[in-house]
Amino acid sequence: MAFVFVVVIFLPLIIAYNSYDFWWKQAYVFEQPQASYRYVSVYQWNGYNSDTSQPINFYFSTSPFLNSLFSSSVRTPIFRSAEIDDNNDGLSDRLEVSANLPVAANEKITGVSCAVYFDVQLNSIAKYLFDAVIFANYESGTPIAKLDMEGDMKIRLSWPLSAYGGYKTPYQNDPLFPAFKFGTSAEEFYLDVITRKSNNRNISTVFQPTLQYVSQRANPVTSIDSFVNSSLIIRIPQQPILYTPPLSALLKFAWIQYMSFFIVVAFLMHQLNSFIFEHKLLPTFTKLDPIAADDKKRR
Repeated sequence: MAFVFVVVIFLPLIIAYNSYDFWWKQAYVFEQPQASYRYVSVYQWNGYNSDTSQPINFYFSTSPFLNSLFSSSVRTPIFRSAEIDDNNDGLSDRLEVSANLPVAANEKITGVSCAVYFDVQLNSIAKYLFDAVIFANYESGTPIAKLDMEGDMKIRLSWPLSAYGGYKTPYQNDPLFPAFKFGTSAEEFYLDVITRKSNNRNISTVFQPTLQYVSQRANPVTSIDSFVNSSLIIRIPQQPILYTPPLSALLKFAWIQYMSFFIVVAFLMHQLNSFIFEHKLLPTFTKLDPIAADDKKRR
């Protein structure tokens, strides 16, 4: 009986442990991030002057402080932004921004870069609060008249998030956009610096383009100024978030696997024991319990 007990208890554990993923190290939860636009956008346009063939570069930000740092190259466009909640669930489903840049007839824009600043909150199993930036870029070999870009905001993780505890703010003291204060260097707000800083984080956001539509500029009348229109739609879909399960979930998952094998092994061992004893395949003997026999006689 001791041998049967050991087999019934430990054999399911051995089978379950050697099966796939006994310890639940990683899991996914589908969640729509709560992304709030911080009303900070940065645009850069680059191109050339058709008269002098010299490169040109224009800068614009919705922050007056940033514009003051890049005052030599600032050109103000007609800028619009709108957060849209399609299903009225309290979460923004998309952000639409557009910038119409006035250009002279001899100014040819061939590239547009844009960075949009967000506060992102994860509220499901892994609870996180962090700032994020969406970077979109387009370069062309010919002058651009109109650029329409659409895409999804995706959460990028270097390793799984922790599901322990309440809300975590891992980058509270290291924001992507430094504090707007006197003495801040303009280099801290370069788009390549901000995007590189974002990519170095464990948790960040990336822009996954789904549509790019470009209208090339024909040769305009030289005396008429015009606009370069660029629009960006950032959709915020539900997506899988990778996290490390807490100890309670890990033990529950392991226990379910163990019990599934335990039931099968216990049933098979019971059937085997019954067959062996009924057919006397092994030497057996019957032992009478004297106490039980005396009780039976008294009755």
